[in-house]
Amino acid sequence: MTVITRADAKFLGTPRLAILTTSSFPGAWPLPVPVWFEWADGTARMFSGAAAPKVRRLQADPHATLLATNHVGESEHWVALDGTVEITSDGVIELVERLTPRYWDLGVAEHADTLAGWREAADTMVQLILTPQRVRRG
Repeated sequence: MTVITRADAKFLGTPRLAILTTSSFPGAWPLPVPVWFEWADGTARMFSGAAAPKVRRLQADPHATLLATNHVGESEHWVALDGTVEITSDGVIELVERLTPRYWDLGVAEHADTLAGWREAADTMVQLILTPQRVRRG
């Protein structure tokens, strides 16, 4: 089922960490990693260094699951997006610029410095665009 409900869209539109699960090849152990994401236009967008292991795994097998869960203190809820991931360098720094202030206080010098480093290294980063083929929730 690929239907995203209004409640799902609202949930996914709130800044929260998610777990991106990938594998190197069919039958391999799944490898989950925490990620920032943006839900927009029916896709989940994330960014990464192009040389990161998760990117190599997605190049080998583009199937992935993104699992977003409730925050502590929220009612228990989760949304899982199962789909394929497109890897592109297009728009990556714009995504970084949108996501960083959603997840970090840029008044913290360490965070501002990290963002500045990402800007300088933009040509070594990629955008990961997950298009869901199945949506699960609980």
